[in-house]
Amino acid sequence: MLKEYVHRFRNALVKAAELESYRLYKLGRWNELNSFPFGSCDIASNFLAMYLKEKAIESKIIWCGNELEQYSSVKSHVWLEVDDKFIDITISQFPEYDNHRIHISKKNSPTMLMEIYKHCKELGHHNYQEREIQLNSASKSG
Repeated sequence: MLKEYVHRFRNALVKAAELESYRLYKLGRWNELNSFPFGSCDIASNFLAMYLKEKAIESKIIWCGNELEQYSSVKSHVWLEVDDKFIDITISQFPEYDNHRIHISKKNSPTMLMEIYKHCKELGHHNYQEREIQLNSASKSG
């Protein structure tokens, strides 16, 4: 059911960004969705976390400031952790995953997210944060 919820949500977000922008452009964080998925990871992940919470699915919002050279296109990124899975609905903004509309993987699978996550967590709070849902304002480092 989780996978279906994630797909439904992303489809709705794409539709809203593409077809309903005339109603949304005045919202405080519209600029983050204006070129979805590019630069939209923070707001999209927060919206998805809220949607999943309404479906009684708890998630963690993960922020990582990346310093791994092999993923130099990823400066910082935000995605969700649900149980033992990583969920990313904006991963297609990166060349390594440009054909992936949605990325769901086991947390310990050898993926870009796992490598960045592990590295950032080792570096500490300046490179890794678990965040609460924040829909009103963008975070400074997300």
